[in-house]
Order: sequence, then C-alpha cells, then structure tokens
Amino acid sequence: MLSYVAIGVNCAIIYWTSSSLDEILEGRDYDETEKFMVIVLIEHAIIVFKLFLSNVIKDKPEWVNQEERT
Repeated sequence: MLSYVAIGVNCAIIYWTSSSLDEILEGRDYDETEKFMVIVLIEHAIIVFKLFLSNVIKDKPEWVNQEERT
C-alpha cells in the first residue's frame, strides 16, 4: 500500500515543485487544471504499469515454491 501512496506523493511533488512538466509540455499553453490532469494521467499510468508488473513477475521463483511444497 505504501508504494501506491508513494507514487501519488511523488507525482504531487513533481507538480508543485518542478519545472520539468513545463519543459515537457513546451509550446502549449496549459492552465493549472490541465497540468494537474496530465500529472493525474501519468500517475494512473504508473499505477497500471506497477499492477501489470506485479501480475507478470512472480514473488517467488518456481523452484522455491516446489521446495516449500515438499
């Protein structure tokens, strides 16, 4: 649970303290609400990617599971 909260906190820190979002969105005139929505979209994409990886990568290798069963 802590890692999911950390994703949100890190995105919020980027939104409020960094100018990198302005550099990424260079050439477009976004207001603060639109910039916030971009951060929310990025946050959700990272969470979906994290969920995907947690389903694809097993917590234990198969040989460990076999040893625990015997």
